[in-house]
Amino acid sequence: MNILIIGDGEHSKLIKYVFPSAYFDTIDTDEAIPGGEYELVFISYSEVWEETAKNLSTNSKKVLMTPSDLDITVSILDAIQKYSIDTITSFDNLETQLKILSKRYSKRGVTTKLPLSKNVITTRSSEPSTQAIDETEIYISKFKSLIIAITGSKGGTGKSAVSINLAAALAQKNNLKVGLIDFDLKNNSCVANRLDLDFSRTIKVFADKINVEKMQNIFVGHPAGFYILPGLEHIGESNLITLGVVDKIIKHAASSLDIVILDLSATLDTTTIRSLELANVRYVVTDCSKDAFRRMETILSTPEVFDGAKLIVNKVPKTFKNVLLDAQISNLHKKHQIPVIAKIRTDDNETVSWAEQKIPILNAKCKTLKEDFHGIINDIEEHIVDKAPKIRNKGQKSGLFGVLKRG
Repeated sequence: MNILIIGDGEHSKLIKYVFPSAYFDTIDTDEAIPGGEYELVFISYSEVWEETAKNLSTNSKKVLMTPSDLDITVSILDAIQKYSIDTITSFDNLETQLKILSKRYSKRGVTTKLPLSKNVITTRSSEPSTQAIDETEIYISKFKSLIIAITGSKGGTGKSAVSINLAAALAQKNNLKVGLIDFDLKNNSCVANRLDLDFSRTIKVFADKINVEKMQNIFVGHPAGFYILPGLEHIGESNLITLGVVDKIIKHAASSLDIVILDLSATLDTTTIRSLELANVRYVVTDCSKDAFRRMETILSTPEVFDGAKLIVNKVPKTFKNVLLDAQISNLHKKHQIPVIAKIRTDDNETVSWAEQKIPILNAKCKTLKEDFHGIINDIEEHIVDKAPKIRNKGQKSGLFGVLKRG
């Protein structure tokens, strides 16, 4: 296997560790591209990255590595289409992307190693094993809670609205403690502000050098019966939410709650990818616009991250032709095998409900919304069945619920 790394640095050592049997060419960003074919190319972001990508073989799988503070949301689709970029990742998130590539290429018979992170819990057996250990699966097995990740095809699809409605519905219907973590780093405390909640702490507290376990009232309770961990108050703080902080937040929430819902960004940043990795249930929310479905093609290009994910089509206008929507869904399913769990039609009463600070799913007037949400609730309850006995026993015996409060 031949690999080309354009732009030398600390990341080169990590890439070479993951592919120990590969042949590497490493050049600077202003050097000429060597001749020959490369199966995998890592390109460091620079002023000339587009020209570099354009001159590379179309047979190469290309990974563009960018600074963590570079906003590539708008250009990501164009980059993939124009220059055949397969993956765009930040340098901070490279470790997560390499795990994905390691698993992908090992299935093809290539010798690979998983990058070992200090944030991942691993176990050792006294007996040697011939099978590779999946650190992510071991980490997930430590959680007794059901973890639900919700992301979107793009901004404005109603992802946060779905997350809030889901948290309220599950809290009302089941005798379980439900929490909602605002992990959308592109919006300032979107969930808490939308629900007009007063809060003094955000997810940033987990990045501060303090003992979170001894702190009270980290979560804010909503009258509907679920708990919220507000997102960042300032977008500029997003660089503080590292991979280790994400792990710490989810682990803490899972120790205190029965169901943890993660409201994620619509971009594949470090927080979103790690949350999707650790989730038991994954949903992608889209609207029925052509642009949204094109962007679905983009985010589903990393199948390992979205393995087992299901699609929620939101904001379906009453006048929308079902034939057109079904054709869009069918084309997406053929390429990526992602099933549709719900089609949520627009409900005139939903807008009024939000304006009155009422959660629509709990509003008797929002009949259309409540009806369309049945598919999501039923899907989650199937996952609860296996965990319910353990969850309820944990909830009755544990004293960890002292970290929660009602607003």
